[in-house]
Amino acid sequence: MSYITTVKVGKHTYLYEATAYRDENGKPRNKKHPIGKIDPLTGERIYKPEYLARMARAGTPVATSEATEERSMGEEISKLLLSYIDWMREQYNVSFIDNVSVITTPFLNRHNDHIRIYVSKDLYEKFTLTDGGDTLGDLKASGWEPNTEKGKQLLRQVLHGVGVELLEGDVIGTSTNQDDFSRKMHNLIQAILTVHNLCHIYYETELK
Repeated sequence: MSYITTVKVGKHTYLYEATAYRDENGKPRNKKHPIGKIDPLTGERIYKPEYLARMARAGTPVATSEATEERSMGEEISKLLLSYIDWMREQYNVSFIDNVSVITTPFLNRHNDHIRIYVSKDLYEKFTLTDGGDTLGDLKASGWEPNTEKGKQLLRQVLHGVGVELLEGDVIGTSTNQDDFSRKMHNLIQAILTVHNLCHIYYETELK
């Protein structure tokens, strides 16, 4: 026989499913399994998604309010998001060429090659992140060069839209400090992926 009990820990109250049984000596015992918590503001019971699913499969669904279900789903998605972030972190690889760090990302270009970010740091702790010229070099090899006004405009829109620049030698890059490194790297990857798509846009628009 199972029943729900509460356990207060500090300011929080947790829900447990207690199952009564007898041990090997015949003495009554209770086995507790965490199934949720009490919302400290509303007093509502917030059940874990796995508990709700188990009870539904058993034919005894637990009645919950819409708000409770949304919070429960939100917690589940938050856990899945953290799992995705952990998985994503494992997909990155860092190597070194001279004084430059090369970050191999899990993102793929149009050839299904991993996009690489080249990182250098100056004496003032400022980081420069670039694509090493790989992106435009590949597009030029495919026959696309931003020589026309339309091509230059497309390229400017992409780069300015995410706050990166076209540096000397057809290198796409940006500079940042340590605090803003993550955002700048994300923007650079986004720019590289979008610029790779310019090859398709070129053939669809400029050749018409």
